[in-house]
Amino acid sequence: MIKIDVNKKSINSDSIGYEYLTSIYHEIINIDNKDKNIELNFKKTTWIDANLAAVLGAILRIIKLNGYNVFFSNLNGAISSILNRNGFLSFGDIYKPSSSTDTVINYWQFAPSQNDTFSFYVNEEILSKTCFPKCSNLLKDEIVRNMFELFNNAAIHGQSDSIFTCGQHYPNKKPATLDFTIVDIGKTFLENVNNYKILRNESIVNSHEAIDWATKEKNSTKIGKPGGLGLSLLLDFLNLNKGKIQIVSDNGYWEYRNGKVNIYNRELNHVFPGAIINIEFNVEENDDFYLLKKESSISVDNIF
Repeated sequence: MIKIDVNKKSINSDSIGYEYLTSIYHEIINIDNKDKNIELNFKKTTWIDANLAAVLGAILRIIKLNGYNVFFSNLNGAISSILNRNGFLSFGDIYKPSSSTDTVINYWQFAPSQNDTFSFYVNEEILSKTCFPKCSNLLKDEIVRNMFELFNNAAIHGQSDSIFTCGQHYPNKKPATLDFTIVDIGKTFLENVNNYKILRNESIVNSHEAIDWATKEKNSTKIGKPGGLGLSLLLDFLNLNKGKIQIVSDNGYWEYRNGKVNIYNRELNHVFPGAIINIEFNVEENDDFYLLKKESSISVDNIF
């Protein structure tokens, strides 16, 4: 068995954490050895954000498809506990919603055809959380629709055979957050956008520019269908909510936070073969209530 040490003490939901997990994937697939049994030793790691189980699950799926078997060792009590609670270490075929009062959003692996199950999952695992920002039922329906667009994009555009999700409520963060991560392993944003642009004799963009292009409301690689990722309402919501969204694809990193003018992007040192999308809701307790503009004639800040 080949042993690989995970040398990072804390793996978080940021560009550094995503890049580090991707570097482990590259280290494994570049091993030139007949023994394809890999031990990942977490002795030096004291913390992993629970929602990153979706990224780990996607990476393990690719590695397995390449003929490798991966085993974890020396997971400390805190990491082992949360990865058991969210179902990552005990993943099965029967989906059971977690408690609405729990901090856990279950780890799950969806087939592209499981549209209805994914919509049910979003309602049960995210919107039903007592910590989720207060909003109208119509707005919740629109949030589900936006998240379904992300799922649909991964299934159709990414051509992924599996879509991985997980999340976590972090009540001790300042501000407290609810993170939800969705990952696919297939075509990258760069591949899809370039294929679309080449047909129109347009310039080829780099990875983070491709992500930025796809998030624009009227941009889409669907022939004859506008709409991009369908994130317009979700981005507006995160703007008012002071939340954020992070997208990793190929070697591009794109982050939207606290308003449309606050977009941060960079190139990573390692290529992720698909897409990672992490949505972070600000769930710090306050009296804000969100609803759609069409639900009220009163002009207030938190109406869409």
